[in-house]
Amino acid sequence: MNRQSRLWIVARLTVSIMLTVLLARCSAPSGAPVVINGTAVPPVPTLDPGRVARGAALYAQHCAACHGANLEGASDWKKRLPDGSLPPPPHGSSGHTWHHPDALLLNIMTQGGDPTSNSKMPPFRDKLTQEEMAAILDFFKSRWGKQEREFQWWITMTAIPTPDPVALGREVFASHCARCHGAQAEGHAVEPAPALDASEHAWHHPDWQLHQFIRDGKYSLSPVQMPAFAGKLSDEQVGLVIAYIKSLWTDEQRLSQEDMNQRSVLPTP
Repeated sequence: MNRQSRLWIVARLTVSIMLTVLLARCSAPSGAPVVINGTAVPPVPTLDPGRVARGAALYAQHCAACHGANLEGASDWKKRLPDGSLPPPPHGSSGHTWHHPDALLLNIMTQGGDPTSNSKMPPFRDKLTQEEMAAILDFFKSRWGKQEREFQWWITMTAIPTPDPVALGREVFASHCARCHGAQAEGHAVEPAPALDASEHAWHHPDWQLHQFIRDGKYSLSPVQMPAFAGKLSDEQVGLVIAYIKSLWTDEQRLSQEDMNQRSVLPTP
């Protein structure tokens, strides 16, 4: 697994709150339990028509331009484009959206597609609320067949919860970074260590550069230099620290930094 892949995995924010909202807002389940591979889960919940309608309207506004007015996706959506990316897939029964648990689907809506696959799927965390994304997912579910609905519900209920990278990153930061950058990343606990929260300029740098600073160190005119953590932190831990730092920025700063990620090119070694 390369460095970008690790960064993609560890940068995913947990969507347990979103999943909790989704499950809490579903109507009471009806029918028999779903049993696959000998494992039973509760019956599939009945979708709320109001939420489905809301999701359909939001989909038309934010998603249909790429994924099609009827969830049909792009033509030849399984065939990679010259840049290595895949066209937008369908979200109906003919696609593979129903192969994935709610948490993963909501996370993709929140964070965008996998950059290691050169995905063009943008993040929607600054455009849609958690409940709005959950409503769009309910709209998808309303267009699936019975078997697809049951399988996706089963995979959702049996999926292993994803650890919260922000919480994990906070722990790594406290152990290795807080001494210089401050307990809350407010900066200048030891000069010239800058603030890494929203108050200074950490968000001016793309992910690969933040990773490089932490891994290789950073030169300063001050007698105190930013040390290299390549031998102290794994790539995964560095990615967790970056996820924590991003959580301290404003929505506007995160959006600007994400745009920079899309435009910035990782230097060739």
